[in-house]
Amino acid sequence: MQKKAYLTVVLIAAAMLLSSNAYAISANSAANYVSIQNHFLYAGEEYEQPNVKVKYSNTLYWVIPVTMNDELSTFFAMDEAKGELSMDKGANRLIFRASALLRNYNLTKKEISDRKNVWLITTEYSKKFGSLATMLQDETSDLTIIRTTINKSAVSQDISEMSSKLVSMGILCTGISRAIDEAIAFEAEFSTEADSAKYEGLKDRLGNVFSMVSDLDDIAISYREDASKLKQTISSEESLPPDNKSLLISTATPPAEFGEIGSYATNSAQLQSSMESIYSNIQKNMDSYLNEFDERIKRNESYNLLYEENAGLKAKTDGYLASLDQARVYILDKENVEGWQDKEAVSLLSSYWGLAKDYFDKRDYAKAKDYGEKAIKEAITVYEGGIANAESQPLFSNDTIIKIVVVLAALLIGLFAWNSRGKIMSSFGGGKDKEELEL
Repeated sequence: MQKKAYLTVVLIAAAMLLSSNAYAISANSAANYVSIQNHFLYAGEEYEQPNVKVKYSNTLYWVIPVTMNDELSTFFAMDEAKGELSMDKGANRLIFRASALLRNYNLTKKEISDRKNVWLITTEYSKKFGSLATMLQDETSDLTIIRTTINKSAVSQDISEMSSKLVSMGILCTGISRAIDEAIAFEAEFSTEADSAKYEGLKDRLGNVFSMVSDLDDIAISYREDASKLKQTISSEESLPPDNKSLLISTATPPAEFGEIGSYATNSAQLQSSMESIYSNIQKNMDSYLNEFDERIKRNESYNLLYEENAGLKAKTDGYLASLDQARVYILDKENVEGWQDKEAVSLLSSYWGLAKDYFDKRDYAKAKDYGEKAIKEAITVYEGGIANAESQPLFSNDTIIKIVVVLAALLIGLFAWNSRGKIMSSFGGGKDKEELEL
C-alpha cells in the first residue's frame, strides 16, 4: 500500500514538472512579445535575441536587451514559466545587471579576439602556466650546480635568495593554472544559466588570476635582476676557466619561457582593466536602464490607450467605437462633426486628442495617458448626446444633395432630348424626310 502511494506521488510530481515545462515561454516568444506584440521600442531601435536564461530567486527569465546604434537602452525580463514581464524594480536591478555582465563580457572577449590579443582565461594558458611551474623547479637544480662550482658564501647567499624566488614563482604558476581552470568553469556555468546571485563571482575568479599574474611578474623582474648580477659575478670569478664561465653564465640565464611572464602580465593587466570597466559601467548605467524600462511600460500603456481597443469605450458606445483613435476619426469626420448634439464635448475631444498625441510624440507618456483618458470620456459624452435635432436634420448632406441635383438634371435633359427627337431630326432632314416620316 505504501509503495503504491509513493508511486502515485512520484507520478503526480512528474506530471507537474512536464506540465510546467510544456508551458514554458521560448526565447523567440519572449523577444516577439517585446518587439512585435507591444509598442515598447522606439523607431530605429533593435533587440537582441536571448540565448541564456537569467536566474533570480529560483525563477528563470529571458532577458531581452534593447539597443540604439549598439548602445544599450534598457532590458526586458520575462518570466519563462508565466510569460510575464518582471515589474519589480529591486528584482530587475539584479536581473538586468547579470544580463548586462554576460552581454558585455562576451563582447569584450570578441573584441580582444578580433584584435588578435591574448585572452588568458583558456585551457591553453592554464597548461602553459603549469609547464612554467615545472620549468622553474628545474631552474632550482641549475642554481645548485652554480653554488657547488663557486663555493663562496656571498654567491651561496645570492643563490639561496634566487632559489626562494623560484619556489615562490612555481607556487604562483601552479596557483594561476588552477585559478584559470576555476574561472573557465565559472564562466561556462554563468554562460549557461546566469545566476544573478553570482554576479560578483566572475570578477572574483578573474581577479584571482590577475592578482597572481601581477605578483608573478614582480618576482620575475626581481629574479632577472638577480640573474644578471649572478652572471656578472661568474664572469669576474678569476678561479674559473673560460669554458666553465661560459657554461655557468648560460646556466644562470633564465630560459626563454621565463621571458613570456612579462607579456602575460601585460595582457592580464589589460583584461583586468576591461573587467573593471565592465562592472563600473554596469553600476553607472543601471539606474538609467531601470528608469528607461519604466518609461517603455508607460509608452506601451499610452499607445494602447490611444490606438488599441478599449473595453470601457466599446461598452459605453454599444460596440460601435472600439478605440479612441476610431472614435476621434468617426466623430471628427467632416461629414459628422457638425451634427453632434454636444458641441462642447466634440471640441474637447478634438483638443484632448491633439494634446495626447503631441505629448506621446514628445515621449511624455504620463501626460499622453492623462489626456487620452480625458479624450475617451469626451468621446463617450458625444456618443451619448447623439445627433442634434435628429428629426429636423436633412436626410442627406449638402454634398450629397448637390450630387443628386446634378444627376436629376442630367436625367431631365436626357428625357427632353428623347421626347424631342422627331423635331430635331426634321430640322436637319428637310421636307422629303418629313413626308417619309409622316407616311
